[in-house]
Amino acid sequence: MGSIIKSMEHFLILIKCPERTFTALPEAERLKYIEAWHRFIDVTQKNGTWVSGFPVEPEYFTLSRDGLVGLDSRENLDQVTGFMVLRAADRSGLLDKIRLCPTLAIGGTLEIFPANTGDFARA
Repeated sequence: MGSIIKSMEHFLILIKCPERTFTALPEAERLKYIEAWHRFIDVTQKNGTWVSGFPVEPEYFTLSRDGLVGLDSRENLDQVTGFMVLRAADRSGLLDKIRLCPTLAIGGTLEIFPANTGDFARA
C-alpha cells in the first residue's frame, strides 16, 4: 500500500462559499448538506482519496515575519470555509472524485493546488 500512496499526487483544496449561503438554507437543507458531506468523506476515505480536511471558523488572523498583522472576519465574503488534502493518481483522477463535493451543489467553489512533494517532502 505504501508504494501506491507514494506514487499518487497530493492536492490541497480550499473550500470557498459565502457563510450566508449556508445559513440561508432552510434547516432541512442544512441537515442534508451536512449528511452529504459525511457521505462524501466516507466515499473518499474508502477509495483512498481522503488524507485530511476540516471546516474553518469565520475569524482568521494573518502572521508575517514581523508578527501578528491583524484579525479579521470573512463575513459575507466568498472566503475559505474549509480545506481538504486529497490524493489521486493525477489531476483528472482527482476531478472525477471531487465532482460530487457538496459545496459545489450549493454554489461554492473549490480551489485546487497540486502539492509540491519534491524538495520538502518527507517519507
